[in-house]
Amino acid sequence: MSIQEQFNAVARDYDKQRRLFIPCFDNFYGVAVENLTMKTDSPLLLDIGAGTGLFSEMVLKKYPQAHIELIDISSDMLQIAKERLASYPNVTFTKADINDIQPDNNKYDAIISSLAIHHLTDKDKKKVYQKIFCGLKPAGIFMHAEQVLASSKHLQEVYQTTWLNKITKSGLSAKEIEMGLERVKLDKRTPLENQLSWLKEIGFANVDCLFKYYDFVVMKAERL
Repeated sequence: MSIQEQFNAVARDYDKQRRLFIPCFDNFYGVAVENLTMKTDSPLLLDIGAGTGLFSEMVLKKYPQAHIELIDISSDMLQIAKERLASYPNVTFTKADINDIQPDNNKYDAIISSLAIHHLTDKDKKKVYQKIFCGLKPAGIFMHAEQVLASSKHLQEVYQTTWLNKITKSGLSAKEIEMGLERVKLDKRTPLENQLSWLKEIGFANVDCLFKYYDFVVMKAERL
């Protein structure tokens, strides 16, 4: 099954499952939103791989007057996002592959992404990071909540074993876990250190990992 087909299949149950599949859910998203500090009450944001609009909704609760453009490859996920964000007037939705995004130069106050870019190859990740850099205004923020590959085989085994133990005890059904493991097979994760290095090479400043829980990380970078 393709990425699009797998996420269409799970769209309606995705949010309920996401909290259980992410043992550090509250801190993972909490740190990302807390550090998304805008200089205006009505910023313009782009959410790449927006899924059901979970991350965008958290940002809108902090900045109710924000304008957010959501992009995702799954039409079913975007339908959930439309329902979730129906009360916010300044939100748009586009069905598109992450690789095909072409943000206008110097357009956005912030670009955000959550658990989406890890589906790309390293080559494509670098291309998307370059597009994100160009799409940000000066002082713009890239906030990236993601899963990464460990820096060694041993640590990766520790990460995987710990995660499997936690989701097995989370209340997820055997079928939900099976489907989650199938989606994980689509991942093309990259070590955190590599990605931070790429962001610096592209020209981002103040590049940092703000949060890390095994393979769950929150990266922040700014275009000065």
